[in-house]
Amino acid sequence: MNMADDRYEENLISDRQIILNGQYKINKILGRGSQGMVYEASDMVLGNTVAVKELTRLSDRNYFKEEARILTRFSSAPDIVHVYDYFEDNGSFYYVMELLEGATLKDHILSAKAKNMFFSLEAAKKVVVLILNALSKVHKAGIIHGDVKPSNIEVYKNGTIKLFDFGSANCIGDSRGMLNTVTPVYAAPEQYDVQAVSPSVDIYATGAIFYELLSCNKIPPAYERTGTSLPLVSSFNAKVPADIAHIIDKALSLDVNKRFKNAEDFLDALGADISGLAVSESVIENLRKEAVTGDDRLQLSIGTLLDGRYEIRKLEFKTKEALIYRAFDHILLRHLYLEEYFPEGFTQREEGSDYLKTIDIEHIYALRSSEKNKYYGAFLENKTVYTVLEFCV
Repeated sequence: MNMADDRYEENLISDRQIILNGQYKINKILGRGSQGMVYEASDMVLGNTVAVKELTRLSDRNYFKEEARILTRFSSAPDIVHVYDYFEDNGSFYYVMELLEGATLKDHILSAKAKNMFFSLEAAKKVVVLILNALSKVHKAGIIHGDVKPSNIEVYKNGTIKLFDFGSANCIGDSRGMLNTVTPVYAAPEQYDVQAVSPSVDIYATGAIFYELLSCNKIPPAYERTGTSLPLVSSFNAKVPADIAHIIDKALSLDVNKRFKNAEDFLDALGADISGLAVSESVIENLRKEAVTGDDRLQLSIGTLLDGRYEIRKLEFKTKEALIYRAFDHILLRHLYLEEYFPEGFTQREEGSDYLKTIDIEHIYALRSSEKNKYYGAFLENKTVYTVLEFCV
């Protein structure tokens, strides 16, 4: 696809049926960014609604694929956006992720400012603790988000959040020219240099968010702060205790060595109790409780390639309805678990069978609405349905 092609513009989507990868029907545009477009799409295989991100700068294709690969590392984290798939179609590049249906933290900040209101200390602290908890997982995986800001944090009515948009992410210790991707208010000074960055850049950004929530003021960009002390947040909001003001000031130090070294240190300074934060239940361990032995169903051979990308590595276990395999995804470069579904009475794949059109399709739609079997994708091959259960940790 020529990137100047306007076929995905809003006025054309309603007039044309645009289907990507033979599976995702574009419904509408959700947003535009410097590096990508995001669409709402209907998954015609699984029957659910997803978000599809398209790369709009072909020079960044390797970073774009890496963003999708990075996000699959957090497939079990409830506070980081889930990526389901990556594909190339019509000369462009896409990845599929969960559709976020909350409001961004930026929306909440703008609403508060319109009412000339501060966030309460309790509300601001809760949001920051949730951000830091998500960042802790990111950093432990060896990743730096690199663009933490209110518009990249989804906030839900139940008080949870999701961190998204990893387009500026780096591996810890790597360097990458980030000048074109930083957001000045939230970018640490070292992000303006081509040098190795540390998790401390995300600490700086979180401090900037905390400051904004409690003062309704954005801090000046780091390059404007040289030699100038930043007013304590308590100078704008008398309800902010001195200890909190100084914690924020430490997070916003221009000297990387004076900031908190990681999310855990920041959390500890806040006296945060994160023991009650949501933990996602493992799909594979839940299914493992239903394992059976001693049946004669024909299993796939090691090395079998499915859907042109999933290589079978081993049979993990069997349940009454399925064989569960560990496989390797040659596109996202991750190990994952695949379920091969067997309708009752079938012990092998039968070329002449039409059960694919009946029982298997019903199985897909049952999975879609099942709390027990949350999954990442499904495909049909050799008269058999396969579901991607989850990525390996």
